[in-house]
Amino acid sequence: MKLNSAQYSGISIILGSLFAMITMILHPVGGDLHHIKEVGKMGMYVHSLAIFSVPFLYLGARGLSTILIKDWFFANLGRSIFLFAIIAVMLAAAVNGLVLPFFVNTIDLTSQTEVETAQLILHYNFSLNRTMDLIFMAGVTLSMICWSVAVIKTGILRKALGFAGLIIGLIGLIGTLSGQIGTNLHGFTAFIFGFVVWTVWAGVEMCLLKRNQVDSNV
Repeated sequence: MKLNSAQYSGISIILGSLFAMITMILHPVGGDLHHIKEVGKMGMYVHSLAIFSVPFLYLGARGLSTILIKDWFFANLGRSIFLFAIIAVMLAAAVNGLVLPFFVNTIDLTSQTEVETAQLILHYNFSLNRTMDLIFMAGVTLSMICWSVAVIKTGILRKALGFAGLIIGLIGLIGTLSGQIGTNLHGFTAFIFGFVVWTVWAGVEMCLLKRNQVDSNV
């Protein structure tokens, strides 16, 4: 059976979301320079999976926006904000998972001077990574809210998906802006779990759309 564009997009956003969830499950817990050096390869593999998820997430987001195009403004606003969000998380994954291990491997851990200098750079890396995470989290929640409004207004997908997205998105946005979510790895993992639940649900809804439903909305 030949799949339509909505089903391909649904599969893509499900895969991208699951890759993101696997990344958080396998994500190494931070530590000192010795620990970072020990888990360097594992960190590179895990963050590479996060980077690999980005094209799938974008393709799924593009398909979702196309399905909801009858509400042109909110559908495309969600897509635009989501693009900025996944670029931010891609940069965070590249810096934290690829740049950091390469950098730590160049350090002589027996040299006190090099270790002290590296610690300062690690603090900067943490600040940069946290900033990218916050951009990602704020962007994802805003895009989820926009798409949920479009879902409710168009009725193309189940309105329950839209109402759930509004609730999850608002809780996530308030938690992000107030600093209650995302201040540590466990909080960020919980945030990703909420995001994955909603996007997988959206992906399943997209996969259930028939070709004539897709064509009539474009």
